[in-house]
Amino acid sequence: MKKQIALLALSIALLLALGSCTQDASTLLTDGTWAFQEMTTTSEDSMIIAYVALAEYALDAATLVFNEDETFIIDAPLLQEAMTGTWSVVAEEKLVLTYDGNDAPSTSTIDVLSKSELKYIEKIPAENLQFHDLTTSWKR
Repeated sequence: MKKQIALLALSIALLLALGSCTQDASTLLTDGTWAFQEMTTTSEDSMIIAYVALAEYALDAATLVFNEDETFIIDAPLLQEAMTGTWSVVAEEKLVLTYDGNDAPSTSTIDVLSKSELKYIEKIPAENLQFHDLTTSWKR
């Protein structure tokens, strides 16, 4: 009986320790500066592909900082001025960015979020009521 109680206590302690190791999305996002890696699309439209290539070029060497007050800043050498706005996480799986000067929020699905990697996917409307994915990746 003592052995069973000890095993139960050990199991509970292990579960509590493992549970405390996981961090919520907000904590992971605000824990340092992100460096731009790449932007890709599932679109086969040459105009969309060119737009994504241009955006990827403009974001070369860009950094992204999520502040604890739910503001963000994206800065890149090729941008005339930094992009700023507000952010929120919905249900630990959606990242909502609202850029200053633009009332329409950009809502993406968080594909990967760890201490070292952030990847989110936004559904972009296309012709014929179709959508294509726009995937943006950042690393620390």
